[in-house]
Amino acid sequence: MNLVQVEIEEIHIFKDKPLNLVLLKEIGGKRILPIYIGNFEVAGLEEAVMKKRYHPRPCTYELFEEVIKAFSLRIKMVEIYKIENEIYYAYIYFTDRNKRREHKIDCRPSDAMVLAYMKNAPIYVNEEVFKKAGIN
Repeated sequence: MNLVQVEIEEIHIFKDKPLNLVLLKEIGGKRILPIYIGNFEVAGLEEAVMKKRYHPRPCTYELFEEVIKAFSLRIKMVEIYKIENEIYYAYIYFTDRNKRREHKIDCRPSDAMVLAYMKNAPIYVNEEVFKKAGIN
């Protein structure tokens, strides 16, 4: 499995559209991976990246962050592992506090990116995904 580390290069929010654009850039390279995400997801991602909170009560991402803390888990990394029929697939890899056990959870890339930014975890893209959907 060949993984490429990425970071969020840009977030384009389209107020009149149901989808928004996130551009992931290869660290140390020039390739870009465009991913479209929904309005709720882009709001969570924007909050995580900007480290701001725009609502008075915890949202789903913050709830999940509390669960991670309560069970002494750590996000090891996020992997965007597949694209099929224009749908991206991701895993979040968790470890326990002693790093003895690793858990892999399937999720949407948008959710994975939000949690990665909240917990300062790296984001990786499978090389095959870059070959199918990346822009040079």
